[in-house]
Amino acid sequence: MDQRPFFPTLGTGFVLVLLHRFLGIAAYYSHAFGILVKGRPVVLVQGGRLQQKNMLWEHISKHDLEEDMRLDAKTQDLSKIQVALLERSGDISFIKANSVEQQAT
Repeated sequence: MDQRPFFPTLGTGFVLVLLHRFLGIAAYYSHAFGILVKGRPVVLVQGGRLQQKNMLWEHISKHDLEEDMRLDAKTQDLSKIQVALLERSGDISFIKANSVEQQAT
């Protein structure tokens, strides 16, 4: 029976933790590196219209978007949403149409 020592596994884990910390620090100090590692926000709704191509690419269904609209934006009406963004964190943020009009005046 071949028994391997525990330490190579532990060493690999330690290296992965250090690599994760290094990439996180690099992303903090370099915006361009942060975009490379974490990506950019993606527009899912623009002017009350679904951006089907972006939703397909990001694997977000209309039902997923509607659920987040009800929970976060407190609305079921897509026409009331000016912009919906899939953030780098994976959350969806909503800007309502009337809040954009109020800021413009």
